[in-house]
Amino acid sequence: MRFNPEIKLPQIKYSQSVFLVFLTIIAGFMLFSNLGNRYMWQDEAQTVLIAKTVTERGLPYGTDGVNFFSQSNGVEYGENYLWKWHPWMQFYITAPFIKFLGFNNFTARLPFALFALATVLLCYFFVKELFNSHRKAVLASVILVLYVPFLIMGRMSRYYSPEMFFCLLALFAYVRFLNGKKFSLLLYFLSLTCIFHTLYVYFFAVMAVCLAHTSFFERKKAAVLYGISLAAIALNAPFLFTIYSLDLTGAHPNLLKVSHILESARMYTAYIDGELMPWWLVALIVVYFIVRKRVKNGLGTEGKQYISGVSLLVGLVLSGIFFMSVLGHTPFYRNLAPLVPVMAIITALILAPAFHIKFYLGILLSFAYLIFGNLPMYLYEITHNYDGPVEGMVKYLNENEKPGQSVLITYGDLPLKLYTKLNVKGGLTGEPLPDKADWVIIRKHIMEEQDKKTAEYIRQKMDRNKYQMITIDYPDNYDENSEFPSRHLFWTDKEEDRVVIYKRIKP
Repeated sequence: MRFNPEIKLPQIKYSQSVFLVFLTIIAGFMLFSNLGNRYMWQDEAQTVLIAKTVTERGLPYGTDGVNFFSQSNGVEYGENYLWKWHPWMQFYITAPFIKFLGFNNFTARLPFALFALATVLLCYFFVKELFNSHRKAVLASVILVLYVPFLIMGRMSRYYSPEMFFCLLALFAYVRFLNGKKFSLLLYFLSLTCIFHTLYVYFFAVMAVCLAHTSFFERKKAAVLYGISLAAIALNAPFLFTIYSLDLTGAHPNLLKVSHILESARMYTAYIDGELMPWWLVALIVVYFIVRKRVKNGLGTEGKQYISGVSLLVGLVLSGIFFMSVLGHTPFYRNLAPLVPVMAIITALILAPAFHIKFYLGILLSFAYLIFGNLPMYLYEITHNYDGPVEGMVKYLNENEKPGQSVLITYGDLPLKLYTKLNVKGGLTGEPLPDKADWVIIRKHIMEEQDKKTAEYIRQKMDRNKYQMITIDYPDNYDENSEFPSRHLFWTDKEEDRVVIYKRIKP
């Protein structure tokens, strides 16, 4: 069989500006459609609640004076409840939008969707700079804008999309530095600083892979990069001992233990296999190398630049897994957020050889990948209404509550603190629980140990003869808006048990 080493594309005149306009329109539709339909889930609500304290007091705090915003028994607080658990970037990103546009689901998510849109455009320029290829840049950015793991995270009011953007921007700046472009080191320095104040673990992950990469591929430039990296450390590391200082080992005693590190690495690897890249796509790599041996000059993927680029991408994945396993207290899937655009780019590189063989084969494989990657279900979500438990609880309580009343709830306290004027107790805050409340909600699903303790406390203290049981027509789902593609609910669950609220009717 004879192969043409050049990609077989239709005879269409390429215009970068036209493509970028098209890409922006598609990204806008995928990211902004129905953006405000779902109510905030627990983590999103926490972001907005803390951002509101920024608009009122200038700094992020874990309480508004009535309710508390902890999800880890209060270990997130510093002096006077100053927030220390997360870097502050996400709160300062959210604050101006809810201050000047007012709070609603759309405005709270808008800045994060904008970061996601910027990440799609940056992906194009990054891949173009990395491989000196318009075609690979087009394929990678198109895959990313239709990549459901990216779209789900990119629409949430959480640090995910800023972290994706800043990590990709740091890699872009680094590659421009290797290519001798102006102001690249300044951009690299600023990107690292933004990463640090968004999710500082990836500050070390990105820096490590760039330093290792330049030491191997561009040794003559390594000294300069080491100097800039040390400057970034000197500027940002002191924050770890001041405003971000926490006794993480006290809150999470397994941190830094070998068993915890190995288990975390195993789980992160499983997440990549199960959520980001299916096994059959990886199998294409094997097929590609079998075919490659039969083609003179390969399929356009030889050379130092290609190997260097792939090494940088794979290196970041490995570096991210390593640093999150060592420094992360819990192996959550969301900790891989900065790797999601990188995995989309790697996916594009795996699919690219099919376009070299036959253009229609590349289209067919890409289409199959996206279809099996939940794209049809995602399109349904952004074009239809969704009803979840938070929406049901909030609407019912707002319609029936009286001033000064309180609610005691298991998991899901933060959305109630965001949307209602009630004094909300319970959840994962670890604060003392009252003996009684005007409203009581025991969610069907137990999220973790503290949630279980709260549920047991309520059952022990609650005299059901003094409460009226009210069932509302909203599903009591495990997740309101999960970032896991495999667990994400793309439409209203009609089969799940309904939410139950207890109203106090006797003193």
